[in-house]
Amino acid sequence: MIILSKVRNILFSLIVLCVFALPIINVSASVLVDGYNRPVSSTLEARKYAEFPIFEFDKINDGEFQDNVEEFVADAMPKRDGLLLYNAYFQRCIIYVSNSLFGFKAYPTYFGSKYYCLDDWNAIVARPQSIYGLGKRLDRQLDAFKTLIESNDGTNFVFYLVDHSSAASANPIHDLASNTARYDDYTSFFSSGLPNSCQLITDDSADLDEYYERFFKTDHHMQIQGAIRAYERIAYSLHFTPVEAGDVYLATDEQFFGSFSRRGLVFDLYDSICDVHFDMNPSVEVFVDGSKTSLSSLSKQYSNEPFSKKKKFENMYASWFHASCGMLRLSNEDAECDDTLLIIGDSYMKNMERFFTKHYRTVIAIDPRYFNGDLQEVFDSYQVNDCVFILSPATITDFDSDVIDRIASHH
Repeated sequence: MIILSKVRNILFSLIVLCVFALPIINVSASVLVDGYNRPVSSTLEARKYAEFPIFEFDKINDGEFQDNVEEFVADAMPKRDGLLLYNAYFQRCIIYVSNSLFGFKAYPTYFGSKYYCLDDWNAIVARPQSIYGLGKRLDRQLDAFKTLIESNDGTNFVFYLVDHSSAASANPIHDLASNTARYDDYTSFFSSGLPNSCQLITDDSADLDEYYERFFKTDHHMQIQGAIRAYERIAYSLHFTPVEAGDVYLATDEQFFGSFSRRGLVFDLYDSICDVHFDMNPSVEVFVDGSKTSLSSLSKQYSNEPFSKKKKFENMYASWFHASCGMLRLSNEDAECDDTLLIIGDSYMKNMERFFTKHYRTVIAIDPRYFNGDLQEVFDSYQVNDCVFILSPATITDFDSDVIDRIASHH
């Protein structure tokens, strides 16, 4: 017993020594060894690593300096992303074994995770939000939408409420947890909160079969099939006939580890990026946040260069369609009419904006999370005829005060 105890203590000491020594070796090597560069950011965690803090007595007294040093040491651990992934995998194995006794349809990707594995679907779903206080959390957002709509009574408004994973009726977590916010709950709040002049389009999935025909299995976004369905429903609501999209094709052989895989720390579940053949007018003018650019610079789908990702958890959805920006403007001189369409949305609008260029001479897409201008000025300057909101419940409830004020044009 004494020998075993000594061996245990030695092993524990070696582990502790490695935990402290490896970050120091990693940082030293990046300074002393030519050609070795320590990573400065994490694709997995979508953030920059901490720098060594500046030594200040005030920060030592309140403990901030010590906390910052601890964060720096943790971030300097070699192969940090890999350690996080395999630690989560080890926890997931334990959860899987215990779940086999109960047979639940979904189980957490690791202890305390907000994401759940669906083994029958090789998919991951997001944990729903709580229904408690949902109406109060949406009050300011609904007031902002109402203000904007009522200030522009000459514009036709349509609101497409995206069927986000966390709220989708098909999400099995609703049956495992109590008091969760379902898609119908959001529909009810928006039906009563939006003015009658704004048409609300609801598009819930009846079951997981239907849901995964439209959405990725490891990401929150719509696949191209879901985007086409959303575009068609919006088109009919605005009283024009949608263009007929071409055949669906595999855009790239690269594996797409979506946002749920990344946030859930799952390295063995992935999707594929598909698109449709669409006859985009090559003379369409493109402006990103006021600066003119080309279609090929906007996204990979218009480039002749082969698509390849640099990192495993790279956001391929944004790379293929286009990165987030405050304001995207597409101008097509050969459109069916001279009208202007304004789309106010989040990243769900990225794979369908182009379809509207067939109908509208000017298509403006604004993401209020990144747009710093005056929305009312956009309405006035471009004489907006139709306005479409394409937003998910998760995005709307996360709007901060600045975003809400921009929607309501309060400054």
